Amino acid sequence: MMRRRILSLGCSLLIMLWGGGAAQATTPINTLERIEATGVLRVGYGDTAPFSYVDEQSNEVVGYSIDICQRLAEQLQAQLNLPSLDIVYVPRTPSNRIMLLNSGDIDIECNASTNTPERQRSAQFALSHFFCVRALRSPAEKQF
Repeated sequence: MMRRRILSLGCSLLIMLWGGGAAQATTPINTLERIEATGVLRVGYGDTAPFSYVDEQSNEVVGYSIDICQRLAEQLQAQLNLPSLDIVYVPRTPSNRIMLLNSGDIDIECNASTNTPERQRSAQFALSHFFCVRALRSPAEKQF
């Protein structure tokens, strides 16, 4: 008997914490007010091509998710009526991304992060921009 396992994963681009950390003892960070006051958007990125990575030739942060975040920054600049909005890219890892969001070290994460109920308790997610399906297959004669 051959068994097929199909796992559908909804992957999310942006984890946004516009109101600060969910479980902080200090005063919550008002991210939009800080961005408006400083004219700086701090973007967390990973080393996960094609979503976000440092291009070896140009030494710039690039990728599909970065392109979306740059458009988001343009919209944010217009919404906040800012003359300019600088983007500062902050490297992040899977193990520190939520901590960086909750501490206010980054404003958004521009990468593919799976939107799970557990993560939703610590961060807000934007609409998913990348969906994938993984299928495990084996030859019929293997009888997995």
